[in-house]
Amino acid sequence: MQSKARIAGWSYSSLGTKLGQTPSTLVKQALASALHRAGMQHKQLDGFLSCPSLADQRFMWAHHLASECGVLPSSSHRGVHVATIDNGGASPVSMLLQARALIESRQCSAVAVVAGDAVSSLPPTQFLERANGSMHTPSDVRDTNGHAVEMADLAEPIIPHGYAHCARAHMQVHGLTREQLAMVAVLMSAQASYHPFALQRTPYDLNDVLSAPPVAPYTGLYECARKSDGAAALIVTSASFSFAPIQVLGGGEAAGPMGLAKKNSALLSSISSAAAAFEIAYKDAGVSEQVFFFVSVSVSVFVSVSVSVSLCLSDCVLISVSVSVSVSVS
Repeated sequence: MQSKARIAGWSYSSLGTKLGQTPSTLVKQALASALHRAGMQHKQLDGFLSCPSLADQRFMWAHHLASECGVLPSSSHRGVHVATIDNGGASPVSMLLQARALIESRQCSAVAVVAGDAVSSLPPTQFLERANGSMHTPSDVRDTNGHAVEMADLAEPIIPHGYAHCARAHMQVHGLTREQLAMVAVLMSAQASYHPFALQRTPYDLNDVLSAPPVAPYTGLYECARKSDGAAALIVTSASFSFAPIQVLGGGEAAGPMGLAKKNSALLSSISSAAAAFEIAYKDAGVSEQVFFFVSVSVSVFVSVSVSVSLCLSDCVLISVSVSVSVSVS
C-alpha cells in the first residue's frame, strides 16, 4: 500500500537528566536537526503540531513553540496550520496521524511534529504537584446509555496508584501475578541495555524489581518511568514534496473515560481501547498482525484520559501503541 505521507526527517535534542534547558530550547534543537536531515528550512513548513509540556505550562503551547522556533509568523500566503494535541502519552503518535491527515487532505505539504519536556529539572515537590494536578476525574461520569460509572478515588502519588488499581483488577480477574508484572520491567531494561541513549543501561533481574522501594501497591521504583529532559522532532511531507523511504501506512485511535472506574468489570472494559486501536490500525494499513516483527508498547506517565494509538510504518515494520495510565501492562 502506498501512502502519500512520508517521514522526511527526524532527530532529537540533548537527552538526559537535569540538563537545565527549557523545553522550548530542547525542541528548537530537535527541530533544527530534523529539518537539516530532511534538507529543508523552517520557512517550508506549513504545519506545526506539538503536545503540552509539564515543565513549562503555557496557553496555546504549539503556537508559543512555533513562534520561538521561527515557524511563525509565516511569510507564506497559505499560512501555517498550528495545533496543540493533548492525548497524554499517546500524543506523539496521535500527532503523527494528524500530520498524515493534513498531508493527504492537501491542507499541508510539510508538517513538523515536535515534543519536548524538562521534568527532571523541576524540583521534586513541584513535579509531584503538577503530575497529581493533571489527574482530575470528573465528578459525574456516565456511559453512552446514561448509566453512572463509579470512579476510583486514588491515593497520591496518583499516577503510580492508577497503575496499581489496574494491576489489581488484572490479578483478580485474569490471575496476573506480581512476578509476571515485574517481568515487564526486567524485559524493558534488557532492551534498554542495547539502546545508546537509554538512561538505564544495566539490566534488572526479577529480584531487583521485586525488592525495589515500593511506590504504590504492586508497583516498585524500577517500574516507574524515570524523569528526564529532552525533545524529538519529525518532518512529515507529501510524496510529491519530498521523496523519503518511510511511509506512514496506517494508524488507529481509541479512547476511554477520564479517570479509572472503581469496579473491575467497568475498569477492564474502559481500558480495552488498545485492542481497538490495533484493529483500526491493521485495517487502515491493509495488513494483519502476522506481518510485524516488532511491536512496541509505551505507557505514559502524564495523562488523565485513556487514549490508545497504533501506527504502521513501512520498511521498519513497526507498531507503536501509546496508552495512558489507565491501562495496565500485562
